[in-house]
Amino acid sequence: MANAPVLFAQNLPLGWRFAPTDQQLVGHYLKRKRHGDPIDGSDIIEVIKFCNYNPWDLAGLSKNKSTDKVWFFFYLREYRNNSGLAKRKAGNGYWKITGDPRSVTQEGSDEEIGTKRILVFHNPDATHWVMHEYEYTAELNSPIQVIATLCFMKLTA
Repeated sequence: MANAPVLFAQNLPLGWRFAPTDQQLVGHYLKRKRHGDPIDGSDIIEVIKFCNYNPWDLAGLSKNKSTDKVWFFFYLREYRNNSGLAKRKAGNGYWKITGDPRSVTQEGSDEEIGTKRILVFHNPDATHWVMHEYEYTAELNSPIQVIATLCFMKLTA
């Protein structure tokens, strides 16, 4: 995927869109979040407890008003017991992974900096809510401050 769908945020000048690439989402936003560094546009990407909400509720909670039905979030991944498996239950349904994780590489090189998974919300059947989940996997030279995941969620219909 070359670019994520664009997002209009109230704090951007008229005509501007927030449309980062996979590489920018992982190599800039997610990396800075994990380091605990400030992020420009941090009011564009909010921090939420993802598993507490149905996707349509998350869209309503966002400060961002997207004309493209796209929302960006950071969240702290929760795990089931001590199994190392991520909790995918959310609200009245669950997020189901579709396909294998894809590698996200550093712009201009083949160095992997993260992974991307695509998930679909089921309630109990598949819905039109899709989430692209990004994880930073490159080695950090400084201590990790926050173990966060970044996702963008979209309504496809």
